[in-house]
Amino acid sequence: MREIKIPWNVHSLIGKNSMKKSILALTATAVLAGGLPLSSAVNAEESKSEQNNQNKSFSFNVASDIQGDLRDFEDTLKDIQVINPTSKALIVNGDITNNGDPAQYQAVLDVINRNENPQNMWYTPGNHEFYSWRTVSEQEQFQRFLNFADRDKVYDKKELSGYPFLFLGTEKYMHYHDETMYDEVNMSDAQLKFLKENLEYYTKKDKKKPIFLFSHHVLKDSVSGTDIPLYSNDYLQEEQLLNILKDYPQVVLFTSHTHQDLNNADWAGKKVVEGGDERGFTVVNTGAMQTLYTNNGTGGEMAINSSNNQSLQVFVDGNDVKIQAYDFGQNRVIKELVIHNNKLTQLAPNVKVDDKRDRIVGATKQMEYSIDRKQTWIDYDPTNPPVFSGNQTVWIHHKGEMNLEDGLAQRVKFTEKIGGITQISNDDWKLVSADSSHSSDYSGEKAFDGDISTMWHTPWNTGAPNFPHEIVIDTGKSQEVNELGFIARQNASNDIQDYEFFVSEDGVNWGEPVAKGTLADTKEEILIPFNKKTGRYIKFKALNSRIGQPWATIAELILYTSANSDRN
Repeated sequence: MREIKIPWNVHSLIGKNSMKKSILALTATAVLAGGLPLSSAVNAEESKSEQNNQNKSFSFNVASDIQGDLRDFEDTLKDIQVINPTSKALIVNGDITNNGDPAQYQAVLDVINRNENPQNMWYTPGNHEFYSWRTVSEQEQFQRFLNFADRDKVYDKKELSGYPFLFLGTEKYMHYHDETMYDEVNMSDAQLKFLKENLEYYTKKDKKKPIFLFSHHVLKDSVSGTDIPLYSNDYLQEEQLLNILKDYPQVVLFTSHTHQDLNNADWAGKKVVEGGDERGFTVVNTGAMQTLYTNNGTGGEMAINSSNNQSLQVFVDGNDVKIQAYDFGQNRVIKELVIHNNKLTQLAPNVKVDDKRDRIVGATKQMEYSIDRKQTWIDYDPTNPPVFSGNQTVWIHHKGEMNLEDGLAQRVKFTEKIGGITQISNDDWKLVSADSSHSSDYSGEKAFDGDISTMWHTPWNTGAPNFPHEIVIDTGKSQEVNELGFIARQNASNDIQDYEFFVSEDGVNWGEPVAKGTLADTKEEILIPFNKKTGRYIKFKALNSRIGQPWATIAELILYTSANSDRN
């Protein structure tokens, strides 16, 4: 298993046995004792009831949209054991399968059975659970899900440490009943009554305690993707559903279905319903294991990445909740929010200062920065990152859109430098050679075009040439260099493991490499210092793969020079 950085302190490790189940006999699981402390990120005076709840700390995970991506599902189970081993539950919020076939359910259970996992595995039905409608009866498709989930009806209630977990879902697959419909959710009066009565019951017990609600489908104009026509009519009873939810600001509703990227600025929010509590209830997008999407700007959606694996980690501390958008493909926190006193706050981004290059490391296009004490905010552009020279203080925060406010700001400081590092312009660079390229869209020029969203990519089709791969660039003139910047592809893992880098005056006589080593798997720029050398031509040689595939990719190569001659 790959090395994973643990982004928080775990106060205890509690051994858990793997949950063993079969498709024919599914057994209920016990609640795991233990928990994970969560420090409140928003200071506020707490009531006595809040103080009484402070000893009730635990965590759980929420994922969705496996849809046959068993590799990502298995990676998630393995990673949870490393980064959040005390997680009490994993909720798979729909689209467990690709079309509801029994073999697909069994394949998911096989992954569960061969891995350790949270002792509570709970599920909601998604639309893909019913995609065998052409050949299988409606009753049979529902029964397959119910057998898998080990319950007798679609909607259900569980508790963890006294906190309610409510699960909703459609009770009809509408295409059986109306050929013009497909994925619309049909909720019976009994299900709506179940929801209303449970909200009333738990509110009467403690109106400040969070109520966790799970439904695969989305509410219109709530979170990412729900403002486009494709997702504007998911619930046939949306008016009745909203009329129930509107008075309960302590509800935290997790929705899926859209596969929308958790980097988006509207990944969560407070849904306020006219006539209801003015604070609204919280809605959070769960990301996806299968292909991610984002809005295309013209009222539709577009796929952006099939390799990322995004879901949520949730930490409960009394009446406070911290929700962490997590990329299990890249093993990193995307962003975080805290719910305190029913108010939702995005936490400040985890960015750092590169004081040598006067740049912010870790910033994304979903952030804004300010250089005038937060009076005006400027969109951060990672393809053309701003340079902050001299003594400057910069504030940077996650943007908020739709129902989500801008996040708390991180303050970073740049200092005056003498004899610093200078980036060498690539305006006159020309490609001399690349051993291979998949197509003109992935040509060698993409490795120095100044755009990290493009890349040089060697062929990936059957029979593609294997390692080593190399690219040679003419920088236009002879000059002193002593540092290379390497930026890996941004839409998947870095596929190059070991490398060599050369500098030459004539592009013929290369000599020994000025630098060689192993590249990290990161989206950030990797800085490779070496003793200063004068030359006009550079060659980057990729020696082998970290992912066991024949191709190599490079998003960007950057050259630097500094006043110091020895950079090792």
